Amino acid sequence: MGFATFGELKTYAMDQLSEEETDAVFQKNLLSRWAVRTRDRINQHASFAFKEGLTRLTFPGIDFTNNQQITSVLYLPEDMDHILSMYPSNLQYREAVKIMKRWEFDQDRPGSTVVGAQDILVLWGYYGVRRDNPTTTQLTVEALGATPANAENIVARITGRDSDNEEATESVTLDVAGTATTTKTYLGGTGLDGVRRFQLDRDSLSGKTAGYGPIVLKSGGTVLQSLDAEAGEIAKEHRRTELYAQIGGPGDYNVAFYRRYKSLLNDSDSFLPELPNEFSDLVEDGIMMHIAEFRKEWDTMKVKKMMFDERLRHLVAYDNRNPGYKGRFTVRRYQGRGSYMRR
Repeated sequence: MGFATFGELKTYAMDQLSEEETDAVFQKNLLSRWAVRTRDRINQHASFAFKEGLTRLTFPGIDFTNNQQITSVLYLPEDMDHILSMYPSNLQYREAVKIMKRWEFDQDRPGSTVVGAQDILVLWGYYGVRRDNPTTTQLTVEALGATPANAENIVARITGRDSDNEEATESVTLDVAGTATTTKTYLGGTGLDGVRRFQLDRDSLSGKTAGYGPIVLKSGGTVLQSLDAEAGEIAKEHRRTELYAQIGGPGDYNVAFYRRYKSLLNDSDSFLPELPNEFSDLVEDGIMMHIAEFRKEWDTMKVKKMMFDERLRHLVAYDNRNPGYKGRFTVRRYQGRGSYMRR
């Protein structure tokens, strides 16, 4: 079986270490870093079928402000990385949604009046908030737990554009009550980069007593982002999208996408749940490769890297196999025996 959680992977890795290598700092920092690197190496092949997911998204509908048509904006959920295809949930009356980047759309804008038989989804970059700032205003950063005072002196950083349309970055320190008001006024409204990033300073979370709960960035009564700081979450990312030529009002769309896996913070976090069970040893080889490198056991590291790379090639072949694929046949003669095996 594959490793279902980060905790299971850590347990395996700890069994390979000596007693002096199992301190809390080693577990918290190095093992987490090596696990993420191993996962990233596996995920570098974006075409893996096990990364594909399907969900339904509701776009809010086109709005009109000052007699100008405002596009339907939606920030994708955090686990959605790359959109593969997108169709209206009612497939009887519309074509597939055409997907393009912002600069491509601007070079071939379909006219000042956004109408047509085909929707166009325009992709922006990755934002650290989950929605546009609704109005030009000051923001608040707040701890929403049962004991918000425990969040005193936690530092949050905000990046966006201020009321003069200038790039602005500021740091906000929570006070004893767990709330703080920013010193800047940020632009608001659909289609503006009023607020783009919200993240917490990792060092300011050190030694904090639990109970302060999530740290939330608000614009009036609208939550722009929420971070589970007690679990070590300091930032999130969302792909910003705009839907053009949407026919009347809100609409549901079926979206196929590649998954993006979250940071490994807790033992219960899923490592790579969709990885086929036949390749659980791929994860083991990746961790052992990093352990050997840490110990400066270069020969062992080279062997583990060769094993990891070989199994990764097998995974690519497994994932891309045609119907009727029987696996890669390898002839291996055991010493003293004449048997062969298929793997």
